[in-house]
Amino acid sequence: MFFSKRLSYIAVGICLFGITLFAEKASAQINVSPLVIETQPQEGQTETFITLTNTTSTPSRVRIYAEQFTYESDNGFQPLPSSPDNQKPYLQFSPREFTLKSGGSRQVRVVSRFPSNLPAGKYRVVIFHETLSGVQDFDGNHVSLVAPIGVTLYFNQGNTLSNSTIQNSASKQK
Repeated sequence: MFFSKRLSYIAVGICLFGITLFAEKASAQINVSPLVIETQPQEGQTETFITLTNTTSTPSRVRIYAEQFTYESDNGFQPLPSSPDNQKPYLQFSPREFTLKSGGSRQVRVVSRFPSNLPAGKYRVVIFHETLSGVQDFDGNHVSLVAPIGVTLYFNQGNTLSNSTIQNSASKQK
């Protein structure tokens, strides 16, 4: 028992040493800003910009896309396959696909054109980017890590009132 427990500690130690010896620093390859955009359509249209910056030493091919989502306190971010508040058909990106030079930045224009019969309400979508070129491992296999960081885009169409309520409040006396 003592020997097998000690052997497992040694094995874990060797694995951790190997990981730290051969692992590269983990960091975001593409930075994006801003992370949250709130906008009010004017005459059924909005226009905003997001900026992507390549922090690596190699060029990256990037694609922009949007997803519907909800956020639940228990489950966190959840993509929605469909939603009555779907904004995706109304979004246009310019450019949608592009190459970012090493250390370079690029602005992406995000335009929303809503139909005139769109009901008043709050609409939301998250805009993601994905890197289209992967890294090759020692065997020539393409490897990529997908860790989506998105820009959340909120629209208030028409006269909408916030349905937020205060659930708790506290103050400190000095």
